[in-house]
Amino acid sequence: GKLFALLAAVALALASAPVEGESAAHILAHHATVVNAGKSSNAPETLAYITPWNKKGYEIAKKYPHKFSFLAPVWMQIRPGSPGSVSITGKQDMDAKWMMAVKKAGGTAAPRFVPRYIVEGWSLPQLEDVFEHPAAAVAAIIKDVKRNRFDGITLEILSQLRGQLTRPMAAFMAALSAAMRAEGLLLILVLPPIPEASLFAVFEPLVDRFSLMTYDYSASRASGPNAPIPWIEQVVTGLNPDGKHRSKILLGLNFYGMDFVGGSGSAIVGHDFTRLLAAHRPTLMWEEEAAEHALMYADAKGSHMVYYPTQTSIAKRLALAQTLGTGISIWEIGQGLDYFYDLI
Repeated sequence: GKLFALLAAVALALASAPVEGESAAHILAHHATVVNAGKSSNAPETLAYITPWNKKGYEIAKKYPHKFSFLAPVWMQIRPGSPGSVSITGKQDMDAKWMMAVKKAGGTAAPRFVPRYIVEGWSLPQLEDVFEHPAAAVAAIIKDVKRNRFDGITLEILSQLRGQLTRPMAAFMAALSAAMRAEGLLLILVLPPIPEASLFAVFEPLVDRFSLMTYDYSASRASGPNAPIPWIEQVVTGLNPDGKHRSKILLGLNFYGMDFVGGSGSAIVGHDFTRLLAAHRPTLMWEEEAAEHALMYADAKGSHMVYYPTQTSIAKRLALAQTLGTGISIWEIGQGLDYFYDLI
C-alpha cells in the first residue's frame, strides 16, 4: 500500500513538473521579446481577432502583419431593422487609418481584413423570417462590406440560434455565400466547439473558412484547463471525420487564461499573468494530459488555480493543427504575451 502511494505521488509530481525553460523567472525575462518579426516557416494559416477594448491587438497587427493571414477586428453587429431588413451597427469602432497602416506595413503579403459581424438582438421568429427572405439582409451586408473596403466577413450567428433553425439558416447562408463569391469576398463562419459532422457538411460548401471556438472548456467549472488537447482533437475529428476540406478549419487558440478561486473563474490577460508571476513567484506545473501550464497562489480571497498559455502549450497546439491539417484562429491578440508571436 505504501509503495503504491509513493508511486502515485511520484507520478503526480512528474505530471506537474515544470517544463524546461518555462518558469516564472524565464517568462518574466522573455515575455516582452519577439525575436522573429516575420512569419515562422512552419506556422499554419492564422486568423487573429482584435477587440476595441484591448488596444494592444492593433499594435501587434501593425508591428507583425506578416504573421497573420486574416485579421478579424470585433467591430460590427447585425441587428433587426424594419420588418424584413437588417441594421448594421458598429461604425464607431471602425478604424480605417489602422487598416491602411497594416496594409502599408504588410505590402503584397498584408493580411486580409474580415471583421466579425455578430448577429445580436434577434428573436428566433425574426431570424426565421430573414432566413426565409434573405435578399434584403444579404444586400445590406454586401453593401456594408464593400463600402468599408473589407475583404470579407467573419460571421457569428450560430451562438444566437442555440441549435435551432440550422436548416433555414443554410438557405440564408447559400444566398449570402453566392453574393459574397460574386463580389470576390471571403465568408468565414464562427463554429461553436461541438463535434457534429452534419454542421460541417451543411456549411462547408458555402464558406471559405470556419473559425472554431476550441476554448473555454472549463469556463463553467470550478477549475480546469482552458482547452485540453484531447478535447480539441475530439472536436475537430468529430466535426470532420474524413479529413476532407479540413484546411478550412481554423482551430481556436486562447491567448487569455482563467483564474479560479472559490468555485468560479474569471478571465485574465497577459499583463495580469505577469503581475501574478512577479508578485508570487509561483512554480509552473505542467498538466501532461491537457498540455497546459497551471500555477497556484493564495491571497485574501483564498487559494487560486490559474491556467494561462505559455510558449510550450501554444507550440503543442500548433503541432496538433499541423497533424490535423487545420489553420488556427486566435482569441485575441491584444491579450497574449509578445513572446507567443515567435511561434506564428
